[in-house]
Amino acid sequence: MVTVSQQQKNIKKIQDEISEGVGLTLKGDDLLQRGDRLRSRLKQKGSSVLVILDDVWEVVDLKRLGIPSGSDHSYQCKVALTTRDQNVCVIMEKAGNSADDPSLTEVAKEVAKECKGLPLAVVTVAGALKPKTKPSWDDALVELRKAAPKNIPRVLEEVYQPLKLSYNHLESDEARYVFLLCSLFEEDSDIWTEELLKYGMGLGIFSELENLERARNRVSNLLETLKNCFLLSKGSDKKYVKMHDNNIPFSKLEMLEVLACHRLRHLFSVSLACPDDEEEGISRRTHTRRGVIKFPNLYCLELRGLQCFTHFCSDAVEGIEFPVLRAMHFLGLREFQNFWPRANDAITDSTPLFNEKVSCPNLEVLQIDGANNNITALCSHQLPTAYFSKLKTLKVWGSGKLRNLMSPSVARGLLNLRTLSIKECQSMEEVITEEERQGEEIMTNEPLIPLLKKLLLDDLPKLGHFILTKQALEFPFLKEVEIFNCPEMKTFVQQGSVSTPSLKIVNDDDVVKVDDLNEWIHQRFISKEDDGCESEVTIE
Repeated sequence: MVTVSQQQKNIKKIQDEISEGVGLTLKGDDLLQRGDRLRSRLKQKGSSVLVILDDVWEVVDLKRLGIPSGSDHSYQCKVALTTRDQNVCVIMEKAGNSADDPSLTEVAKEVAKECKGLPLAVVTVAGALKPKTKPSWDDALVELRKAAPKNIPRVLEEVYQPLKLSYNHLESDEARYVFLLCSLFEEDSDIWTEELLKYGMGLGIFSELENLERARNRVSNLLETLKNCFLLSKGSDKKYVKMHDNNIPFSKLEMLEVLACHRLRHLFSVSLACPDDEEEGISRRTHTRRGVIKFPNLYCLELRGLQCFTHFCSDAVEGIEFPVLRAMHFLGLREFQNFWPRANDAITDSTPLFNEKVSCPNLEVLQIDGANNNITALCSHQLPTAYFSKLKTLKVWGSGKLRNLMSPSVARGLLNLRTLSIKECQSMEEVITEEERQGEEIMTNEPLIPLLKKLLLDDLPKLGHFILTKQALEFPFLKEVEIFNCPEMKTFVQQGSVSTPSLKIVNDDDVVKVDDLNEWIHQRFISKEDDGCESEVTIE
C-alpha cells in the first residue's frame, strides 16, 4: 500500500514504494524506463499483485507510474484507490481507457475541477467523453468554463453546464428528446418505459417506424444510450429507468415551450406533476393522487400550433397552481378546451378557463389566439377582484364562442393592465358583462382599468357596447383606441360619458380630437345609418 496524498507529484517516490513491495529495485531517474521495468514486474506470469493507492486527491496517471491498465487483461495485477474526493474515482472509472492516455492527464484534471465536486456532473461528462480523443476533451473543457445561464436556479448552476455538455454529445435528436421527456417526471421516481413510448409516439419523436414493436425497440435502444452516457440510471427493474437526483427535475422547470406537435392531446399526467408539498422537501409520488398540482418555478408557458391538443393535464384534478408564472401564450390550439377534463369530458363544457381552482397570482401577459369554438367562458364571475391584479397585457383573438370577457368585479381588479386587445370573437356581445345578479345596474365609484393605454376591438360583429352602465367612466392614461369591424356597436357605455384626457390616436388617426369616447362612437354609428351604410362593418 502506498499513501499518495503527500507525494502525488513525486512519481519517482511512488514507483520506489510499489517496486519495493514486489521485491524490485529501480535505479536511475528516467521515469519512463522505471515505469516500463515496474510494469514488466507487475505483469510477470504467475504473479498476483494488489496495488493499493491510499488517500488519492487527483487523477492518477497509472501508465506513467508503470501500473498496467486498459484492455490488456493477461496479467494478475489489480489496483485499488482510496480517496475522500469522489471525483477521482468516477472520472477514472467512467472515462474508461481515455483516462489511461497520458496526453489526457492534465485536461482530465481540469475537467474534474470544472465539475465543482458534483459526482453526477463528473459521471455524465466522463461518460460523454469516454471514447473521445484529446481535442474533444479540450473542447469540452472550454464549454464547461462558460458561464451558466442566468435563468437556472443557483443550486443548479454548477451541474447545468456538465449536463448540457453530455446532452450535446448525444448522437441523435431522438435521444435528446427522450432525455428531455424523462426530465419532466418527478425526481427519483421510476419512469415506465411504456409510458415513454406512449408520450414519444404522441409527440412525434420517433421517425420512420413501421409498427409498435419497432417503436418499442427504438425506445429501448435510446434508453440504453442514455444509461451508457450516465444521463439516466436503472429503475427498480428492467421496465423502468430513473433520472439522477441532481438532474433538473420537473419541479425546477422554469420555461416551457411546446410548438407544432400535431398529434399531442395532453401535456402532463398526474404522474408527471409536482405535488403541492414539494417545496417542503417532501417528494411523494402522485400517480393516483388527484389533488392540487403545482408548477412552483414555471415563469413562462407557450403552447403553439398543437392541432389536437385538448387539455393541459390529462387527468381530472382538484386544482392547478402557477405561483410565479409571468407569461401564458396559448396560440393556434384549435381543439383546446380547458386545463383539465371535467365531468364526462364534454366538449360543450362551460366551465370558465380561469376560476378559483386555477391560480396564477403573478401573471403579467395572457395571450389566447385561435381557440375557435371550444372556450365558452374565459373568467368565472366568482373570481376574486385581485385575481388578475398583476396583468399588464391581455389579448384574446379567435375565440368564437365567447359572449363576454369578464365581470365588472374582475375588471376592477385589473389595476396594472396597459393593453387590451380583442379580435375575431364572433359571438362577443359585450366586453364587461353584468354581474350574475340579474337586473342590477353596474354601479361603483372604483376606477375601471385605471392604467389602460391601448384598446383594440376588431372584427366583433355582435358587439353592442363595451360595458352596460349609466355611470361616467374615465380612462386617464388611454392613448390609443382602435375599433374596426364592429357594426352593432352603438355606444361604449349604456349612458353617461367616457373621459379620455390622454387620447392621441383613434383608428390610426392622430389628428382627430375625442373628448368623450362614448359620444364619438354614438355619433359615428348614427352617421353610418344616416348615410344608408347599415352594412358597413367598420367604425372609422
